[in-house]
Amino acid sequence: MSGTNLTKRKRTDSGDGDASKDDNPTVTRSAEYWLEDGNIILQAENTQYRVHRSILSRQSTVFADMFSLPQPPEFGPGESLVDGCPVVHLQDSAEDVGNLLDLLYESISLQTIEGHISISVIRTMLRLGRKYDFKKLWDRGVSLLEHDYPYTLQKWDEKPKPLISDEPGVIFDVIAIAHENDIKSILPPAYLTMFLRNSLPDIRDGRERLQRLVKAIILDWLRDDELPRADCDSFDKCSAALMGKIKYLYGQDACKLLEYFAYRWDKAELGAGMCEECEIYGNAEYEEGRRILWYNCPQYFELDS
Repeated sequence: MSGTNLTKRKRTDSGDGDASKDDNPTVTRSAEYWLEDGNIILQAENTQYRVHRSILSRQSTVFADMFSLPQPPEFGPGESLVDGCPVVHLQDSAEDVGNLLDLLYESISLQTIEGHISISVIRTMLRLGRKYDFKKLWDRGVSLLEHDYPYTLQKWDEKPKPLISDEPGVIFDVIAIAHENDIKSILPPAYLTMFLRNSLPDIRDGRERLQRLVKAIILDWLRDDELPRADCDSFDKCSAALMGKIKYLYGQDACKLLEYFAYRWDKAELGAGMCEECEIYGNAEYEEGRRILWYNCPQYFELDS
């Protein structure tokens, strides 16, 4: 809390009850959050919001501590006030503060809206949640990211319906937010999503590294001496099927190979043309390779601190 810059600046009262007009003619009042019974004014950039101390202090220990301090003498009646309310200048964007007030006052239904939660709202929940200790907002923001980018392979395979809006370039925002807030658990699935959706030059190296890992860990069973199996009832057929898969898969581009990291065995359709015993073995080796790669992604990409 000591690093949080919350300052009340002395304002000159012009006598008409609206000091902001004299100090800065460009300051505007929020249309949504200028509440007549509000008792504190927040200013972010050139926008002011008249809101309630109790709403802020109920969920934020930083605001609660600030409001509990004795009011300085220079904030006596008629001094440094706008419409009788003290002004708190925040070093945050108007977008963040607007999002914050939407979350606190409008009670956005973050539980039920699928695919309609803006990434800017998630950013606000984490950035201001951490800065001002809005613990519930922070926890919910992390939960939303972990829902859409789960850190366990089982949840990834279940493919829950996304809650975060799929805006253009949103995956790059997700990765930036994860790094900014040290939420490393979502980085492997976020990077995988980025590699699957994009082929930009600036992600080429990461794609190629992951491509090599997919070949070495997930698809290495294709060259396993255990195949065809000793109890294979169609040795020649399975041998031909394996050779065909090797020629096909190793000629594919990075995106196609990455699908074998993202998809379960039944969706990958790698068992076609093989007998039951060989398919069972391939299935087990394939899924074990996916698990190994998934849980070691932070190490492979130097994401673990």
